[in-house]
Amino acid sequence: MQRNFILAALLIILLTGGVMGGLGSLARRAPGFYDRVYFPEGPQRVEKSQEFTTELVELIANLASEKEWYAHFSQDAINGYLQEGKLRTGLQGDLLPEAADDPRVEILADRIKVGVRYGKVPWSTVVSLESRFWLAHDEPNTVVVQFLGMRVGSLPIHAQHLLEQVADSLRQSGVEVTWFRYQGYPTAVLRFGADQARPDYQIVDLGIQDGKIHVRGKSADPEPVPLLEGGAEIRP
Repeated sequence: MQRNFILAALLIILLTGGVMGGLGSLARRAPGFYDRVYFPEGPQRVEKSQEFTTELVELIANLASEKEWYAHFSQDAINGYLQEGKLRTGLQGDLLPEAADDPRVEILADRIKVGVRYGKVPWSTVVSLESRFWLAHDEPNTVVVQFLGMRVGSLPIHAQHLLEQVADSLRQSGVEVTWFRYQGYPTAVLRFGADQARPDYQIVDLGIQDGKIHVRGKSADPEPVPLLEGGAEIRP
């Protein structure tokens, strides 16, 4: 009886250890796309990083000066920018938490995959997220993001808590976020400029085409300057 109990206990320990070891291996295994979109250091990566920066700076400038504006960001340009470490030092320096590093993006026909490495080798893992997004047709400046899955390494995980943390960060930036389930997946509705009575811009088109994320919109007309009697403008 005692011998059988000891053998059973040893078997459970071995099986549990094997399962945990297998899970640990799966958790540390990077998803295929993460290695696929890697850009080795060199002039081409620098060139693509500069391409992204130029497009982004022009978009920001056009938002303030042009009636209509358009921008597109290719997968290579985005990854060149990210893998050059610009996310830490550029316009979005506080976007990544300290434990996260080396973000990479894959743009597919109708969705994107984003992966970020957490921790240090040999204990690091890649957290990845797959999502779809589209512009709502019945509400201005409203983007719908459907989260198709999240993984740690090769293991699928339930991501609602982490998604809520991301939503809280967006809310602090003035983006209104509401949740619902669409086709069985958690889906976020992002309303930009919802706190403004008269938004500065309107997003006309947003999507993926030819391996690029594109956005098109128009800026609001400046408010008319009030006039004094006789037609004189009121100036500050």
